[in-house]
Amino acid sequence: MAIVSNTEEVDRAIRELGVRANRISPENERQTYEAVLNTFSGGKDGIWLWEHFTEPSFGCELAHFSETAEIVPDPKEQVWFMVEEDHSPKPIYCVSVTGAISIVGDCFAFEYYLIDTKLQWILCENHHDWVVGSGSICERLKRSAA
Repeated sequence: MAIVSNTEEVDRAIRELGVRANRISPENERQTYEAVLNTFSGGKDGIWLWEHFTEPSFGCELAHFSETAEIVPDPKEQVWFMVEEDHSPKPIYCVSVTGAISIVGDCFAFEYYLIDTKLQWILCENHHDWVVGSGSICERLKRSAA
């Protein structure tokens, strides 16, 4: 079996599950990625963006990744779903939080980010099975960890 990229795995899951998700155009992807970096990491890029989150930020371990639906303000809201790859800009899809959770549940493990399209908050599930957030989502994330 051929090794596939995280993006190929996500595209497969979208097709097979019939999730309504659209990858944003390449020119918008670069602009969006730069806006995410400037807002949440002080412009720093890297393999693990969550390591560079600016304050406020908070991280905790959740029992299951699907619990992120309980943390976000509205799980049906469209967000940017950014897939970790070893290149920049990272692939970014427009999808609901519940759609992103379905996609993640049908894929092998990889780091991903859920980002408010108004850049108010960002959540990441990292390779340590921690959810790390920055921005206005931190208080909700702290309550879920309690």
